[in-house]
Amino acid sequence: MEMPEKEKTATEPQEEGFRVVDKRGAAEPEVEPVALDCSEDNVRRLMEENERLEGELEKRRERINELARGLQDIGADRDGMRDRLEREQTKAVNRAKGQLLEKLLHVLDTFQHSLDSIPVTEHTRDLLEGVKMIYRQFLVQLGDLGLERFSPLGDTFDPESHEALRTDDVEDSAQNGRILKVIVPGYKHGGRVLRPAQVVVGRYTAPPVVETPESEEKEETKAEESE
Repeated sequence: MEMPEKEKTATEPQEEGFRVVDKRGAAEPEVEPVALDCSEDNVRRLMEENERLEGELEKRRERINELARGLQDIGADRDGMRDRLEREQTKAVNRAKGQLLEKLLHVLDTFQHSLDSIPVTEHTRDLLEGVKMIYRQFLVQLGDLGLERFSPLGDTFDPESHEALRTDDVEDSAQNGRILKVIVPGYKHGGRVLRPAQVVVGRYTAPPVVETPESEEKEETKAEESE
C-alpha cells in the first residue's frame, strides 16, 4: 500500500542547511501614527527656523554673486593689463624705429647732397643714374619702416611741423601765413615729426590808408552832425 504524497513529504527528512518558513498567514506589523504638533509655539518655531534658513540661503547667494563679480573683475583687470602691455610694447617699438630713422635721415641727406654735387656729363651720367637708383631703393626701405615724407606747399604755417627759413611779402591777403615754397621736405613717423620741413612763408602787409581832401570833408561833416 502506497503512502499519500502529503504524508510522504512530511515524513521525509529535509535537506540539511535549508529551512522553509511559510509567512503567508502571518499578520502585517502595525505602523504607529506620527502625531503632528500643531500648537502655536511649534508653528512659530518652525516659521522662525524657515526664516533663518531663507536668510542663510540669501547670504550664500550674495556670496556667490560677489565671487562671480570678483572673477569678472579679475578677468577685466587681466584684459586691461594685456592691452596696456601691448600699447606700451607698440610705443617702445615705434620709439626705437623713430630713433633709428632719425639717424638714417643723415644718410639720406648724404645721398641727396651727392646727387646735387655730381655734375651731369657724358662720363658721369651712368654714375648719377646708379646713385639715383640706390637713393630710390633706400627711400622705399625707409617707407617700409614707417617713414613719411611731407611737402606742405600751400599749407598754413605750423611751427610744430614747419621751419620758416624766411618770409616773402605777398599782395594777396589770402597768402598771408601760407607756405610759398618748400626748401627741404619734412619727415614723420607714427604721427611724430622727426624733422620739420624747411619752408618760405608768405607775409601780407595791408597798404596804408591815404587820406584825400574828400575823405577829410566827410569826416568833418560826420563830426558836425554828431554835435
